[in-house]
Parts: sequence; structure tokens; C-alpha cells
Amino acid sequence: MPRRCAILTLAAVVFGSTCDEVWAHAGLRASSPVAGATLGDTPKVVQLTFWEKPESSLSEIRVLDTNGRAYQIGRAEAVAGSPLSLVVRIRPADRGVYTVSWRTLSSVDGHSTAGAFVFGVRMKPTALAWASATASASASPLEVIARGLLLVGLVMLLGAAAATAGRFGGARSDAALGAAGWLLAVAGLFLLAVAQRRNAGVPAAVLLHTAIGKALRTRALVLAAAAGALLAARSERPRTRRVAMATAGLAAAAAMAVHAAAGHAAAVIRLPAATVGAQWAHFAAVGIWIGGLAALLLGIRGDASPEKAAAVRRFSRIAAAALLVVIVTGVWRTIDGLSAWRDLLATGYGRAVAAKIALLVAIAALGALNRWRSVPAAATSLRPLRRIGAAEIALAA
Repeated sequence: MPRRCAILTLAAVVFGSTCDEVWAHAGLRASSPVAGATLGDTPKVVQLTFWEKPESSLSEIRVLDTNGRAYQIGRAEAVAGSPLSLVVRIRPADRGVYTVSWRTLSSVDGHSTAGAFVFGVRMKPTALAWASATASASASPLEVIARGLLLVGLVMLLGAAAATAGRFGGARSDAALGAAGWLLAVAGLFLLAVAQRRNAGVPAAVLLHTAIGKALRTRALVLAAAAGALLAARSERPRTRRVAMATAGLAAAAAMAVHAAAGHAAAVIRLPAATVGAQWAHFAAVGIWIGGLAALLLGIRGDASPEKAAAVRRFSRIAAAALLVVIVTGVWRTIDGLSAWRDLLATGYGRAVAAKIALLVAIAALGALNRWRSVPAAATSLRPLRRIGAAEIALAA
């Protein structure tokens, strides 16, 4: 599309950003006692430290002997001065091997993690006991779908608002695209709430009083504001319509900010605020670029005209700036997510990033063709723009 603004970053949203959002990284970082330890006496407590802050009210730590008897006292509790840790007291234990099992939810993004390890009291754990130790962290398929719908909906809503502000869409088509995006976002948020309630295994009323629930409520509040703005955008008065669409766009951007702050970007140890800001800028730039592209294609339906050619050129300039932001923030988040460049092929996350890069290069090649041929020809014919644009959209999808 103009200035390589293909639907390219639909891939970045659904396959790249969503991948980063749901990549499970809430697992165990350290423990006391350490896994496999042989102790001279019963420890007074078991303390687990995770990569992301756990939601203590939705977490469980159990300490069992080989006969299944429980030795933990009470529930797992947060540790003062150590926000990434949980601790549980245990009663005096006899000589033997003990299994520590846990299940917790990240208070940052709601991802669940569970696992187990063994330690011995005046006895070394056997190979069989070690074999029973497990660890897993996952995002359910429902959560992946929910986050994808939410992000795509916000991209459409922000793109429609950008088209109205940048004057490269159409009054009716922008409103229709924004409304469709809002519906997708609401559906995604609802499914995300369902998925996170299932992860937590608690009633919705309990979940809503946690940090995870607060993020869900805030997203819902912002989307409600966007709904009011979209209703106002149905006005026949151009100024009212522009102000209303701008308000809806700001609401979409705010929802993206909340979503970034409630995602994996907020769990980094170094510069979390800057990382969340980069993730938000990535989402917002994708919204202006890809959502704007959808608005452009809807707005230039019909025969070519000088007005439509001017709209294409305006979008080209806006998309160029958005593309730069997508590249810079995407590189930042990729470097932040990889410990070494070899991880691009050695890890699942790295391979996902590598596949994303390959898709972007392929779609960018189509975008370059559009830039060199279709944009200059837009004043007389829009067919090349639509044809190559359709190919870009198909590849991205």
C-alpha cells in the first residue's frame, strides 16, 4: 500500500504482538529450599520467587510427603519487600522426601503457572522423585483468541479515527469501521475475562477485585467511553463528527495503553515504564497504519478522482511515520525478549519472531511495488492499488 503501508502489521498484531502478550514467562525463578536440596532439618517456610508478580489471593503452595500428607500451614502469602515472592509456613517434618507444588496467576497479565519440585529432610531425593517434578506455564487458546480480537478491534477503531482526523477515509465508512472495531474489541474483552476467570478458578466477583480484574474493568470503562463517542459520530454536522471520532480514537489509544500495562511488557525488570511505553507506541502505530489502511481502502471505493489521489498521498505520509515507530519499537521489544540472537532459531519465541520478520519482508515487497506504481497512478486508476493491496491483506491474514 502507499508507502509500504500494507495490511502488514495485521500480522504484527495477531502473530507478533499477541505472541508477545501471551508468551508464558510467569514461571518459577528461585526457591528456598532449592530444588533437590538435602536439608538437616525442617525449614520453617517455603519461599518461591517468580519472574512476574504473583496474585497472592489466587495462588496456592502445597508441601506434601510421599504419602500425600500436607505440611503447609495456611495459605501462601506475599513477602514484604519482595513483590515477586510468595511464602508459606510448614510444620515440623520427619526424615523423608517432600514435594512442593504450586499454582499461581501473574498479577501482571493473568497468565497461570504451575509446577513442582522436591527436597529432602535428612534424606537425598531419589531419581524417581526428581522425575515427578514438573513445571508449566501457559496461555489457553481462548486467551490467545481473546487478545487477538481485542487488539484487532482496537486497531480498527484507532485507524477509523485516524482516517477522519487525517482526511483520507470517508465519513460513513470511517464510522462503520470504527463501530465494527468496537464490537470486536468488546467481544475480545469479554472472552479475555472468561479465559482469565477460568485460569484463576474463582468466581468473576472475586477476580474483579484483583489486579487482573482492575485491568479488565479499566478496559471496559474506556470502551464504554468509545461507544458514547461513536454514537455522537453519527451526527450530520462535520465538526461534531470529527470531534467524536477523535474522542473514540483517544479511547482506543487509552485501551491500548491499559492493555500494554496489563501485559508481559510490564513484567520486565529493567525500565518497565519505558518498555510498557514502547509496547503501547507499537500498538498505536499499528492502529494508525493498519487500521488507517483499512479506512483508506473503504474510503476510496469507486472511480478515481483528484480527491481520492490526495487522500492516498496524505495516508502515505502518515503511514511512513507510523512504520518508523513500528520498526523502532518492534526492534526494542524483540531485543528485550531475547537473551541472545541465536534465540531467534533456538527458542519458540525466537522462531515466532523470525517468522514474523519473514512475513513483514514479503508484504513490504508488495508495498514497495504499490508505492512505486500504484500511488503515482492513483489520480487516474485505483485498480493497481486495490489489487496489490488485496494481495498484501491476504498474505498478512
